[in-house]
Amino acid sequence: MNTKGELIELVNQRTNNLIGYRISTECHVCGKVFVSPLFQYDQYVRWQNGAHAQDAFPEWSPSDRELFLISGTCGKCFDEMMGGFEDNEEE
Repeated sequence: MNTKGELIELVNQRTNNLIGYRISTECHVCGKVFVSPLFQYDQYVRWQNGAHAQDAFPEWSPSDRELFLISGTCGKCFDEMMGGFEDNEEE
């Protein structure tokens, strides 16, 4: 997980049962705070043990995986940083 991420445990207040987890993180470029989609702890463990982000979190979008697991960069900032690079590859 990127260095600014915080693992949040979600518990049903009525039953006290664990629902799942989320990650709260701040984009290191723009400073906005984001919260991940809900996931199960076994997914997080698989990723920590070396599984590729897309294999451990297949239901997440590529931009969510980039932000919460890889670089800590939100989709908008990532696109702004890499937008010109993609255009040059086609030439």
